[in-house]
Amino acid sequence: MNMFYKTIATCVISSLISTAGALQAQDDSKNASIIVPDPVAAEDTWEYNIAPYLWLSGIEGQAGVKNVVTDIDLPLDDIIDLLDFAGYLSFKANKGNWGYYADMQYIKLKGEQEGPGGPLINKVNIGLEQFRMELGAKYRIYHNDKTTIRLMAGLQYTYFYTELETKGKLTQDVDGSTDWIDPTIGISLTHQFNEKWNAHVVGQVGGFGVSADSTWQVLAGIGYQLNDCWRLVGGYRHQYLDYSDGGFLYDLDIGGPVLGAVYTF
Repeated sequence: MNMFYKTIATCVISSLISTAGALQAQDDSKNASIIVPDPVAAEDTWEYNIAPYLWLSGIEGQAGVKNVVTDIDLPLDDIIDLLDFAGYLSFKANKGNWGYYADMQYIKLKGEQEGPGGPLINKVNIGLEQFRMELGAKYRIYHNDKTTIRLMAGLQYTYFYTELETKGKLTQDVDGSTDWIDPTIGISLTHQFNEKWNAHVVGQVGGFGVSADSTWQVLAGIGYQLNDCWRLVGGYRHQYLDYSDGGFLYDLDIGGPVLGAVYTF
């Protein structure tokens, strides 16, 4: 009989312990789901970002067409005066380790700047039109609850139109356009400080003599989460491109602050 009661007591105690453990695990699971989203569910779904933005950039370097070359030094305030139109848009799609991205830039400028000086050329009328579209893929190589690092590889299409009219004793009026495609590689890092603030850094290089001799860009910014869908971003972006072919020259640094909004769906 004693053995029978001991067996019953053992079964009851074991059942209580098992039940308490299950309730505790269930409670922990609920709390975890409140604090951190289910990573498995997040990995199985696509996340899309579309971001219209403004790039308040200055331009410095050289541009030439049909072997007529001029120095260009246009700070931001001059760019605003010469600006005909500008539009910028980026798109990203992420699922698990893989992601895809697209970035579009268009700017059209027309106006007059000081020439190299002297009686030969004292003024230069400049018309610049640039369209750049980059498409690529990225792969996540590191990830934790705050930091994500991705490698990037893509192709960048560039269309460039230049019109130069020199004024002075030496008067010339030439124009022309060209386009080309460059390979690019890069790395991106995103760090989440808290549920509202994050930082992101992107670095890319390309060209490698395939079309352009070289091209690179750096972007660093801060984001602020307004709600589940919208995030404000601001930062600084700098691009460099060195391309020459058939009397056409494009050797320019373009840099300035970036302001935009990101919509996630």
